[in-house]
Amino acid sequence: MLRQERSAPLLQALERWATEVAPSVVAGSPLGKAWTYLNNQWGRLQVFLTDGNVGITNDAAERVLRRITIGRKLWLFFQNDRNAQWAADIASLMATARLHGANELDYITWLLRQLARREWSTEAARCLLPDVWLAAQKKLSEEASSPEA
Repeated sequence: MLRQERSAPLLQALERWATEVAPSVVAGSPLGKAWTYLNNQWGRLQVFLTDGNVGITNDAAERVLRRITIGRKLWLFFQNDRNAQWAADIASLMATARLHGANELDYITWLLRQLARREWSTEAARCLLPDVWLAAQKKLSEEASSPEA
């Protein structure tokens, strides 16, 4: 409801402005490129007005990518592709844990201990995913706080 009340009028004003300036925009200019992008994405831009599952911003994705951007200069010194791939795998695992709401340090500490104790297999790997770990942590917490404990 708030999106319809507050955002829809802003988008309508933007559309009116874009329509007014369109004839005077030079196609190859920076404004022309921006106008073309807006025109091509107009339908997608309006989806958030009717679908509450669509975020108004992409801030969550930006926050995840910020860590990668900050580390980019450090990655020049990995010395080989294997080390770079290892770092990318760890970054992906950390981002997945973060998206599931896990404490990254606790999860990675637990994961490394589990990897040292287990035989490696695809089936065993499924038990090590962040969402499975979080569910197990929640169950342990509930059992510890139950009156029967």
